[in-house]
Amino acid sequence: PMRDSRPLDTSFGSALEFHLKGKKETTILSVGGWYRLNDAPIASASVEYKKLRAGVSYDFTTSDLKPATNIRGGFELTLIYTGVFVKQDTGPMLVPCPRL
Repeated sequence: PMRDSRPLDTSFGSALEFHLKGKKETTILSVGGWYRLNDAPIASASVEYKKLRAGVSYDFTTSDLKPATNIRGGFELTLIYTGVFVKQDTGPMLVPCPRL
């Protein structure tokens, strides 16, 4: 198989979650900050309801890539489903990460 020749990105950070309990379901609000080594600080926020999380993040580019973004950084949108997909004929289905 062909390997990706790009260098490995290393990021670190943290997020705070706030659990808002409703009558039947809990809504989770999250805010966080991250840093991608030698490139960009990142701010993020998300909301999760039931098994669906929607989020937004912004990369504040500080590296030599600034000209490529017109010194604006970049927005990212995230949509995450957490749970098990179930097929009626075979039962629960594992969905592997495509980068493995």
